[in-house]
Amino acid sequence: MAEKIKRTKGKFKIAGFINGTSREKFIDTKTFDSGATKQTCTFGVKTSLKNETWVTVEGFDSKKAKFQKYDNKEKKNYQQEVNWEDRFEFKEDGFNPMFGVSLLFKENNYKNLFAFDAVDELETSLEDNMPVYIEGMTDYYSYKNDKDEIRRFINFKPNKVRKSTKDIDFNNEDFQELNLFEQEIIFINIDQHPNQENRFVLEANVVTGSKNDPKIEDVEFLIDDKKLATALKKNLKPYHAIKVMGRLVNSIIEEDIPETEETWGDDKVEFQTTSAPRIKEMVITKAYKNSIDKESYSEELISGIKQADDSFGNSDWGESTTENDDVWGE
Repeated sequence: MAEKIKRTKGKFKIAGFINGTSREKFIDTKTFDSGATKQTCTFGVKTSLKNETWVTVEGFDSKKAKFQKYDNKEKKNYQQEVNWEDRFEFKEDGFNPMFGVSLLFKENNYKNLFAFDAVDELETSLEDNMPVYIEGMTDYYSYKNDKDEIRRFINFKPNKVRKSTKDIDFNNEDFQELNLFEQEIIFINIDQHPNQENRFVLEANVVTGSKNDPKIEDVEFLIDDKKLATALKKNLKPYHAIKVMGRLVNSIIEEDIPETEETWGDDKVEFQTTSAPRIKEMVITKAYKNSIDKESYSEELISGIKQADDSFGNSDWGESTTENDDVWGE
């Protein structure tokens, strides 16, 4: 069994206009030999005139539907489960589907559904050019193809999709793009970009998988701020962990994140799409100095998990900050 290791968390938030609902693979349903069925909804969100992020909601049916409730007084999670076919009748106060997706497309019609059921709702509710706000988690994975080449991917998996109540006008001179990620990383190295002047490449690891079956994925980030790159290189050693923030880009880099954008509010780097052959990057613009962790990871621990994972490299390229977090970067 692989050694226990703390998973690195990542999330994103974007706002823009829906695209891709007329594509053949907008909705996909697959039934496996085991009898399980997976439903998938994949669509794009145009976050600026030149930028578009593709996201995927996917879920399986099951024998049991699991719900959970968090008790603020006891600081404890409670769980209940019912037969899968009875999931819509379960109405116990405070309980929501585990790993559910929150949807809001009509006023006062908030829904929290299992991902499997959320796909049905998205199919009937989404339409191209609908303004939306989306939050979710990132999922990194990789695989070896038949040429023994490692392909790396990131899935952007929404857990909140709602029709935006704010006006979005890409041509307005005051428009500010919302297309952000936040990621805990295990720092490996940072160096000058081999082909682009005044850019830096940060090599990192992220920990995915489950507690009992962790996976280590190699990820590259870009940095355009020399001051930030220098601070990271000076203050971090290999296998130190840190939380970073930045922009998801699949075109050219434009404006910086506003200085006030330091926390996550309520209001796929290779993207998993073959329909947008553009530059696809994760560009770090901030690093949270107070999040540096020098104890949780080591070369021995990371190497041991990589060696234990015989299937490493067999897939393709989805915590809230506090007001007193110390942040590097502009």
